[in-house]
Amino acid sequence: MATYLKPINLELCTLSSQSTWSQTGTTIFGSQVGTAGSSLSLLSQPIGMYYDEPNNMLIVSDYGNYRVVQFPITNPPSVATVIAGGNGAGCNMNQFTTTIGVALDSSRQLYVADSNCNRVIRFPANSNSTTSGTVVGSVGEPANLFINQLTGDIYVVSYIDNAVYKFIGGSGSPVVAAGGNGNGNALNQLAGPNGVYYDNLYTNALYVADNGNNRVMKFPSDSTNATYGTVVAGDNGAGSGANQLYKPRTILIDSSGALYISDGGNNRIQRWLQNASSGTTIVGGTQGTASNELNFPEQILFDKYNNLLVVDRNNNRIQLFNLTTCYSSAKYYRTGTCSNSRYYYYSVILINVNTSGCYTIQSQGDMNTSGYIYNNSFNASVPSQNMIAFNYEDIDDSQFSFNLFINAITKYILVATTYDSNTIGAFSIISNGIGPVQFVIQQ
Repeated sequence: MATYLKPINLELCTLSSQSTWSQTGTTIFGSQVGTAGSSLSLLSQPIGMYYDEPNNMLIVSDYGNYRVVQFPITNPPSVATVIAGGNGAGCNMNQFTTTIGVALDSSRQLYVADSNCNRVIRFPANSNSTTSGTVVGSVGEPANLFINQLTGDIYVVSYIDNAVYKFIGGSGSPVVAAGGNGNGNALNQLAGPNGVYYDNLYTNALYVADNGNNRVMKFPSDSTNATYGTVVAGDNGAGSGANQLYKPRTILIDSSGALYISDGGNNRIQRWLQNASSGTTIVGGTQGTASNELNFPEQILFDKYNNLLVVDRNNNRIQLFNLTTCYSSAKYYRTGTCSNSRYYYYSVILINVNTSGCYTIQSQGDMNTSGYIYNNSFNASVPSQNMIAFNYEDIDDSQFSFNLFINAITKYILVATTYDSNTIGAFSIISNGIGPVQFVIQQ
């Protein structure tokens, strides 16, 4: 039985080229003034980070303390819990030497790239400092990693092999997904790569932070070592110009296809729009410990409210930059209402499954919701067209719930709205079934 939780914000935010973030960050973990430490309220050279969205928790690779820690996103910061390592430096199954990439799979198993031990190691759900892991596979000096939650594929950067490897389905021998043709700047080569991101939501492509070439590369979903990629940012020499990068570390993609880059050597986070020849700085740009400064940022992520999370490595802290400007969700005149003046905020969500079968899809939140299922497409101007099911206030008279047979080869669309017109707020979508469900927000 698989469960997936997808937070939805109606009226609150859709990222766009006009989105902005506060220029002053809040330290949500670690030292505000950049002090390193080994207590459970401090970090030492953090590098990798994973956002556990359902629980609003962060998982961080605490490189200098040879451990992986977990803590809630709260302000003021709380005390962390060690979920792996913390037993000194070493290559035993409960130790690390160089923790970099971290991620959870759909079963909440923890994966850690342990660079100097040349391995990717897996820990069971709810692990702690006493738990021993198992080796998934050997990779030369692994850096960051990324898990495709729908397929279970694990992408791992190999710094020394100048390659990105893929463990298909999360096991077996890794295959080359990009690079692997020596250190170089040809379009089928990488140079000391660091970050990897597979976007199965919007562009269906693999992105690599090509650290040594000061560029970001894009490869098709089925790429191999024979595949030539495309430069999507940088490649204009090391520098701080708008069209340059200097030691790019990690990348993100939003629903518009815009690229967000942790530009480590320039102490800034850059946004490059699709097909752009230059980027803009959204936070940072100056080295230091002040709240508007960074010192070699590493992993970047968005939380469920699209606030920007940054691993500020050399400041030994995790910074949160609040979203300040974005677009509102769309409104429409919902079918079944009696007045054209009653409009409802809504979100259009594509439902993807790999396995045909019966699934339950429910909403969960503090406000009343309505749900509509469509086959193939949704037209807001004719909301009854292609509608195959609807439900509202089914759970505790406030939330929608569907029990459906979902065919893996059929396109299904969920339109989630508020039960009352002109209501705003946030809620989550929960799914249960025979396999994982992927929700892709279309609008």
